[in-house]
Amino acid sequence: KTYDEFACFCKDTTKAKSTAITEGQDKIDSLAADIEDSTATKGKKAKELQDRKKKQEELGDELDGTAARCEKEAAGFEEQSADLTKAVTSLGKAVKTLEKSKPALLQEVAGEVRDSIDLAEALGFSIASGAVQAFLQQAVDPKDPKYKFHSSEVLKTIKSMHEEFKGKKDEVDKEFESSKTACDDMKGALALKMEENGGELSTLQTAIDGLEEKISQDRGSLVEAKDTLKDDQSYMQDLTERCESGAKDWDQRSEGRADELKAIEEALA
Repeated sequence: KTYDEFACFCKDTTKAKSTAITEGQDKIDSLAADIEDSTATKGKKAKELQDRKKKQEELGDELDGTAARCEKEAAGFEEQSADLTKAVTSLGKAVKTLEKSKPALLQEVAGEVRDSIDLAEALGFSIASGAVQAFLQQAVDPKDPKYKFHSSEVLKTIKSMHEEFKGKKDEVDKEFESSKTACDDMKGALALKMEENGGELSTLQTAIDGLEEKISQDRGSLVEAKDTLKDDQSYMQDLTERCESGAKDWDQRSEGRADELKAIEEALA
């Protein structure tokens, strides 16, 4: 009965340990595969993270460049608009002065009118600027018939210039608004791209952090699983030796007992 119990123990324990060893090896293989997959995924995401960081820098540079260009364009438009505004104002004064036949007052705006003529020529306006310049340089008497004749022609020219400058200013103002809208749209689009890319950067970093934590935990579990498997294998080896030794000892004792019984039977016969 004692040996039967021992044999039963050997059988049950060997089966349990065999199952534990198989499951332990499966767990080790699974953890190793998970670590490999997580490491590969982390590598891909790290590469994507670097690419998106580079893209973020490029978008930032493009946004800064666009902002600088737009600022420069705006400054140019503002300067041009200021010159045109000054010309429109000066020519408006000259028109009123000529219409009131006050040459003395005309001399007060003569310098500004000449500046307007220079600007008109620079802009390519088709005007008889020479006649206006000559008229402005003369000291004329409003009572002189020649004044009335020349002033009428000059007034017509200055009015024409005045209207052209007003039209040009409207054109420049519209162009500026169009340019400003385009700049704002472009800067807005770039800012949106940066925001979206920044969100992807955050998502990738979170994923990488999670993978690093998982890899660390899996590595710890792998070490524990290997230690457990080693202990189970060692125990299994000792158990096998004990059970085999016990079985051998029992067989020898059983054989000796049989010999003794046979000898007794022969003696009694």
